[in-house]
Amino acid sequence: MPLRPLPLLLAACALAAPVAACGSDASDGRDQDAVQQTVERFVSAFAGGHDAEACRLLSDDAKDALGAPSSCPAGIAALRAMLPTAQRDRLGDAQVESVEVAGDRATVRLSAFIDSDGRPTRLRRVDGRWLIQPEG
Repeated sequence: MPLRPLPLLLAACALAAPVAACGSDASDGRDQDAVQQTVERFVSAFAGGHDAEACRLLSDDAKDALGAPSSCPAGIAALRAMLPTAQRDRLGDAQVESVEVAGDRATVRLSAFIDSDGRPTRLRRVDGRWLIQPEG
């Protein structure tokens, strides 16, 4: 399968931005915070070349989309290499517009994208951890 910028690359554009609250109880707020932290940690790892850390924040489906899970760090490095330097340098400039949590699924909408076509970044809770999930 050819390597292409997946929706997880959208997450590489969201860093340290205010989140619009989309829930009313404390657990919703905690989930939203955890989702945002996952995206922020991924962006930091992706932008900083910490490929193994970035892989730990991906669901198995996202890792599979990059190739075998053992080659996930190489897939992350290849995605980063596909970006022009100017885009890599601006990864932290994007803003999180909203986080919506519905059970064990979450959607993050970003104000700036690399290759988004307007698609949101999706996450899934697996064993209590929020992980970036490809579309589908």
